[in-house]
Amino acid sequence: MESARWGQNFGDCQLGDLLLNCLTLSIGEALSRKFGQALSTVFDSAKELKRAYSFLANAKTSFAEIIGPHCKTTASSVSREVLVLSVGDTMYLDYRAILETNDGYGSQGIGGKGLLLHSAKYGFEVILKIS
Repeated sequence: MESARWGQNFGDCQLGDLLLNCLTLSIGEALSRKFGQALSTVFDSAKELKRAYSFLANAKTSFAEIIGPHCKTTASSVSREVLVLSVGDTMYLDYRAILETNDGYGSQGIGGKGLLLHSAKYGFEVILKIS
């Protein structure tokens, strides 16, 4: 049952490379099993962690392509409902300690410098574009 869920959410990724398509499924499964944990604890070995970082940095992969099948599945599920509540999560990414990369980021909070993310809003926009 669980494998079917990962296949439904990640199995239809078409990244133009069979190995990348397979990695999408295995990395998606690992991330789903240990959702919310640091990547260093999600993967059982340093080799698997390095493979995940290489996958995410690959020019053939993009967030939109990886999350696309999941968004289609979610859009299909919620389209059958009368009312859907989406839980939002606000996250602050503060880059002030990394001096060489914080130019161009806006201020946040008390002295912070970085990005403000709203996951529910972004997820909803992705679902609408893909549906």
